[in-house]
Amino acid sequence: MDSQQMGKVKWVSYIMAAALVYIVIQILLDAVVGAVPAWGRYLSSDLVKHGVPLVAGALCLGILAFHQDINSWAESVLYEVSKIVWPTKQDTVSLTISVTIMLLISGVLIAAMDFLSGSVIKSILTL
Repeated sequence: MDSQQMGKVKWVSYIMAAALVYIVIQILLDAVVGAVPAWGRYLSSDLVKHGVPLVAGALCLGILAFHQDINSWAESVLYEVSKIVWPTKQDTVSLTISVTIMLLISGVLIAAMDFLSGSVIKSILTL
């Protein structure tokens, strides 16, 4: 992965993290409004409801994008991810098919044991 692609991936990751902070802060504010009705009038105003999460998201984006240690850590993570050897499409399809078959066999066996144990218990209780 070249440095231009690494930069794009880093920025997309940073933007996603900032969006996640925005969503979490918005959910927390809604929870506080529900938990403390006295604060509802202040916390449900548009300035607080949208402004506080936006400022928190922008602050998160600024910290992530311009902190040197975070950038070097992100570059090292991207470098390590680029060394991963991913399975081929054929390997993925064959493993998916084998896992599906094993799940079906397991489901049939569990259903058979459930039916058999239910029949045994029912026959014991009717004695």
